[in-house]
Amino acid sequence: KTSSKFDSFIKEIQEKIGQLPDKGVQASLENIAEAIQAVKVGLLAKVEKLEMETTGTVSQLSEGIKDLRGKIMTT
Repeated sequence: KTSSKFDSFIKEIQEKIGQLPDKGVQASLENIAEAIQAVKVGLLAKVEKLEMETTGTVSQLSEGIKDLRGKIMTT
């Protein structure tokens, strides 16, 4: 969802860049669009890493609860 918002934002910027008469401004804005794309990629990688860490933590907690439940049932 967020990725597609970034993609449409970048596409919109690129379309507007093509309409500008000044080539210097076009080049600067193209650089900005590329920087935004790089930030998007970095943010998505961080989000993916956090999702993996969260999934791991939840799995560990779930296993811990199962172990405790088993110990309680045997006592």
